[in-house]
Amino acid sequence: MENQRYIYVVISKTATKFGYVLRKVGKVRYNHASVALDAELNEWYSFARKQYQTVLLGGCVLENMERYTLRKTSDVQVVIFRIPVTVEQYCMLRNTIYEIKNDEEYMYNLLSVLTWPFTKGFSTYKAYSCIEFTMTMLEKIGFSLDKPAYRYTPDELLGLLSDYEAFFFVEKQLICPLLSYRIFKYYMLTWKGHIKLF
Repeated sequence: MENQRYIYVVISKTATKFGYVLRKVGKVRYNHASVALDAELNEWYSFARKQYQTVLLGGCVLENMERYTLRKTSDVQVVIFRIPVTVEQYCMLRNTIYEIKNDEEYMYNLLSVLTWPFTKGFSTYKAYSCIEFTMTMLEKIGFSLDKPAYRYTPDELLGLLSDYEAFFFVEKQLICPLLSYRIFKYYMLTWKGHIKLF
């Protein structure tokens, strides 16, 4: 369909100590959420720390495979949802993300993340957590949220997006091929089995 494009919502169980602490304290399976504008994940955005060793320095980041795997051989559990949008919605979302990415005032809402078990998150001017950013982008393309974007967890996307196609691996076997074979080969060659999709 000419008027249809796709965006991709990615939730993951990142391989950092910070991610491990967030999962344990927050009692969640997944600790990170992001939005991609293409199936190859070349334009893949979120709010996070700029470098995984630096806790305080964060903002809108362009994600990539090395960032996700930390150049390690351990698996990173990932779920990717493919969401159809109109060309108009796609362009609006892309422009919104570009504006945020190019605005140096935007920060990672680290304090909301760290206090989430007690406060259930909070909004800060020109600051997002990864899930708040992802939920805000979904709201912009027409999703109805039943609570503020900062109160969600990545785990909740499993239910919210359950009607959409998802890309799955179990033990490095493709069991739900939503992408073309060419794209699947790209994933396998790029990730070299270090990203496991569930």
